[in-house]
Amino acid sequence: MISLRLLGCNGGIGGSHRQTTCYLLGESTIIDSGTGLTLLDLPQLACIDHVILTHAHLDHIACLPLLIDSVASLRNEPIKVWGPSEVIEILETHIFNDMIWPDFTKIPSESAPFMKLNSISERMEIAGMSVTPLAAHDKCRFHHESKHPQY
Repeated sequence: MISLRLLGCNGGIGGSHRQTTCYLLGESTIIDSGTGLTLLDLPQLACIDHVILTHAHLDHIACLPLLIDSVASLRNEPIKVWGPSEVIEILETHIFNDMIWPDFTKIPSESAPFMKLNSISERMEIAGMSVTPLAAHDKCRFHHESKHPQY
């Protein structure tokens, strides 16, 4: 049986909001990489082989760049990041672009990177588990006249 550990489930931090979205499946797979990831120590972080992202909101990807940077030298294999093609494109364009954060898909080399980005469009097996992507539509829209989301 695979264990599931909730590391965070909030959309923000401070007050009663302690950690943003992150779930640990077993010892080597996480779903989303929010600030809940900081509850793991370095040896636990180094065991993460797979990161499955549901979408690219910051509360779901905030610690991904820091994870890769923290454990890259402790690993022999790249961390595999999985998500819908739109999420992978956002990561490539806006996060791992050598402006916001280094492009770990090319470091230390393209043939032996610290991270591999992978699109998911249909059911597949990841780390011995069957993963089925489901469309998630953004129901939270921000209006310029309001500081609060409209649901």
